[in-house]
Amino acid sequence: EKLKRMLLNCDVHIACSDDIAEKLREQSFRNVHSVENAIDFSRLDGFDDVKKEDRSFLLFGFDYMRKGVDIVLDAFEKLNNKEAILKIVFAANEEDGLNKIKKRFGAIPKWIKVLPPTDDIAKYYRSSLAFISASREEGFCYSIIEAAYCDCQSIISDIPGHRTDVPEVKIFKSESTDELKAKIELVLEETESERARISSIQKSYCIKKYNLEKWSSDIANIYFKILNG
Repeated sequence: EKLKRMLLNCDVHIACSDDIAEKLREQSFRNVHSVENAIDFSRLDGFDDVKKEDRSFLLFGFDYMRKGVDIVLDAFEKLNNKEAILKIVFAANEEDGLNKIKKRFGAIPKWIKVLPPTDDIAKYYRSSLAFISASREEGFCYSIIEAAYCDCQSIISDIPGHRTDVPEVKIFKSESTDELKAKIELVLEETESERARISSIQKSYCIKKYNLEKWSSDIANIYFKILNG
């Protein structure tokens, strides 16, 4: 309620993405600007020696339904002959998430590896072939940018809030387990040279577009524009 009052009393609104800005405009907010969030890439440095784990994929599942954990489980169940490994990190609600998985399968399947939350998230990205986000809703998904910086591809649902601008990111129709399965198989079938090519393109793009210096400049330009009327 306090946040709502603050929003209503502001003359200018700066959203973290074009999607959020459009939602504000739909609610009749005026003078809405958009500056996409940036990443402090320095906190992801220092883990270049971490080796890729063969056939492993990374998923964040703190909100089981919002993050689409059920969708990813469906896809991996269909992939069981591929021997793919799903690494799940529950930053919150771990007990609830694990109980839902156990209820579904009777026990934690051997192809699921539960990882503890960590401040050194770059280790998880660098050890995985791809980060998966089957989210049903997102504001601004930092993880896609972080993954790209850490030489980890992303497989994402086609929802607003996902960074679909990142070159060669693999996108599947939201809720479609068959499309998600196909994208996972694409990653599994790629050669080392193809993965290296994609990683190089994605990392360069994200450093250029989502660095803190660019964000600061964009914010300052909006301030100057408003103040100069």
